[in-house]
Amino acid sequence: MEISDDLFSQYEQTNDLDFLNEAIIETKKAFEECHPRNPCLADMLNNWSAMLIARCERQGNLRDLQKAIKHGEEALADTPRDDPHRAAICNNLGSGFSVRFERIGDLDDLQNAMKHYEGALAANPRDDPERARRYINLGSMFSARFERIGDLTNLQKAIENGEAAVATTPRDHPYGATFHNNLGVRFYTRFKRIGDLDDLQKAIMHTEEAPTATPRDHPHRADRYDNLGVYFSRRFETIGDPDGLHRATENNEAALAAAPRDHRDRAAICNNCQKFRVTGDHS
Repeated sequence: MEISDDLFSQYEQTNDLDFLNEAIIETKKAFEECHPRNPCLADMLNNWSAMLIARCERQGNLRDLQKAIKHGEEALADTPRDDPHRAAICNNLGSGFSVRFERIGDLDDLQNAMKHYEGALAANPRDDPERARRYINLGSMFSARFERIGDLTNLQKAIENGEAAVATTPRDHPYGATFHNNLGVRFYTRFKRIGDLDDLQKAIMHTEEAPTATPRDHPHRADRYDNLGVYFSRRFETIGDPDGLHRATENNEAALAAAPRDHRDRAAICNNCQKFRVTGDHS
């Protein structure tokens, strides 16, 4: 197992598929040589599952994903409820179903992903540093179900899990900016549906946390400024707040400055810049 773990670790550091393929071969070999009552069997199956999910995400082979889910289910069935590794096994199995939902759109996969992410949270100690990620994973599934069926209850659950993630995340956490940005998007989505200004204010509050915590060379830095510009613009349109228009222009110009020439949304950001300037000239 140490060989395969080292190979998988090297893959995660280098993104070199050769390391991942070798890790899968070594894990399969170790599994075939393993005694059925070996206490490490569940961990081995879970690691094998994680590797296959990673390869599916890179290459899109659904057979890898089917095997990953099968091995994940076997690992979970072999893991007692009080096992300290149960949360990680549930989370990994949830990821398998989540990826398959994204690939083929079957709501049963979404439901299974949610079930296993909930299982991961239930098995996760409250002081575990991975707990915030568990909330994010579950919140993403509620958000996906809201997008599919439009039920506001799911959006509410997505927001609640996002808030829980932010509440359990230190300010210097490397994913803190992403957590805040995603929560801002969910509040803005609810504002668009029901028109509650408090949701717009919360969208702005959380999204303001994101750019300042995002490194200057981060690929999503421009998107986060652009989101903030859109939210301030909407506040100006809704309540006629002149500061909202000023802040919209300011953030959109920051988005344009942060967007490389080949940025996929650069044209839209340029368009927003022009729109906010024209609106400002006539306000």
